[in-house]
Amino acid sequence: MKKVLLVFIVSILTMITASIAYAVEVPNDIRVGLFYSSSAKSSVTLSSPGGIEVGTINNGVFTLGFKVKANEQIVVRKNPNSKYGVFVGEFNVAIGSADNYPYFKSLEKDGVSLIVVDGKKYRGNIEIKRLSDSDMTIINHLSMQEYLYGVVPREIGGASPLEAVKAQAIIARTYAAKNMGRRDGLGFDLYPTATDQAYGGYEWEHENSNKAVDLTYGEVATYKGELIGGNYFSTSGGYTEDSENVWGGKVDYLRAVPDTYEPEVEGNTSWETTMTKEQVKASLSKNGINVGDIVDLVPIEYTDAGRVLKLKIVGTAGEKIIEKDKVRTYLGLKSMWYTINDAAPTVKGTSNVPTPSNSTNNNEKEIPDKISIVVDENVDDTEEEEKEVSLNVVKNESESNDSKELIILVDENGKKIITKGDNGQAIIIEDNTVQQTETKETKKDERTAEELEKKTLLQGILSIINTGLFTTPKLNVVAPEYKSYASSTKEVFTFRGRGWGHAVGMSQNGAKGMANNGFSAEEIIKWYYSGVSIEG
Repeated sequence: MKKVLLVFIVSILTMITASIAYAVEVPNDIRVGLFYSSSAKSSVTLSSPGGIEVGTINNGVFTLGFKVKANEQIVVRKNPNSKYGVFVGEFNVAIGSADNYPYFKSLEKDGVSLIVVDGKKYRGNIEIKRLSDSDMTIINHLSMQEYLYGVVPREIGGASPLEAVKAQAIIARTYAAKNMGRRDGLGFDLYPTATDQAYGGYEWEHENSNKAVDLTYGEVATYKGELIGGNYFSTSGGYTEDSENVWGGKVDYLRAVPDTYEPEVEGNTSWETTMTKEQVKASLSKNGINVGDIVDLVPIEYTDAGRVLKLKIVGTAGEKIIEKDKVRTYLGLKSMWYTINDAAPTVKGTSNVPTPSNSTNNNEKEIPDKISIVVDENVDDTEEEEKEVSLNVVKNESESNDSKELIILVDENGKKIITKGDNGQAIIIEDNTVQQTETKETKKDERTAEELEKKTLLQGILSIINTGLFTTPKLNVVAPEYKSYASSTKEVFTFRGRGWGHAVGMSQNGAKGMANNGFSAEEIIKWYYSGVSIEG
């Protein structure tokens, strides 16, 4: 009996230990810097619809000094006679010391605690710190949920599809929890900008995004039991990127994936900008690159997705190679994915396309305008002679119930060569007679088995259409080789590119596209972050 009991206890302890090892902590509250460093304030005006309790805070303990009436404005100024203190109100009440920071606690009205800072509304409270005899650092102290109410709509748009917004809420919460205390040197946790996460306060809140934050309460993304970094960006342009190609360190869950469902976003999916040699020189000089007058810019290495990995800068006083994210940031470009004085880049082909597991979205999928198939040019030859055939896709507009021509493929001469039957089978037509369907029994073909192993045009079409081509929103196309034609005779450099941002992790516009195609928030996250789990 004792032996059985001992085994039971050991088993329970093992379970508890495993649980603890994989537990993640999500802080209840957060401090966001509103004004700091060069933006620190010498004075600030505060008010609250419910009134304010004015006092100090020390190690989380608030000591009340006095109260301010609802909607009454008070001006807080730095105390020139103190390294840490401030004056409050018209009577210059002095509060604050090295360990007791001035604290302004908003009182609730209609179920919401708001404080107004120089005319802008925020949830929660305001803490003021003066660092090294500086002006006042203004800090918004609020709950994690309240913080996310102001972040999520600012980052992805409050009215975006709910599952995309939920995915953003989970990743934003993960980022905040992972990076808590990142700006401790300034007296708070995170910046209110995209350097950390864009935080807009109460005025940015939206009913839909608040709902998403509430529905995902406490949920975070983890990899092997630990919080992920939570990197995300605006638009990939069709393919995300491996972390090591952007920042230098390989992260297992930050792998490049096709962004198949990302919609076209004007100015972001594809873009073009022109810089003169002088502008290029000035931009590089700001980042410590000085090679004299600019002679040439030559991409010398690319990532598998097609982004510029290394860029050679040729100048009258020497050469310099920059790499990874510097190839965009040093030039002020939207992304690493660009050509120079050449045709715009295209998206590489892939068969790796996600499919929603439990789709509740019944919207009709987008049908591509064109497909490309690589086929054997001569099936009777023993040598492989391949060519790429492009076919236009025409959607039959007939509303007749007995119409079987739901989808029609047309070759470059306008000849109809394939339709899709109403029961989903492919019907291939040659000279107005049915030559082949998806079953071998109905196929009229006298070639040998060896010959049939080669992919003919008809077989290529058949294999694609019967494996769900027209249930995916778009096809990626093969990217050409990248070459730079910039020369010393050029006075300007024209950059044509795709995407906006570093392209590592979740594409916000891609998440919207996935949500519109029936993917859940969890499916979206697990697509962009390989091998992660959702906890909470």
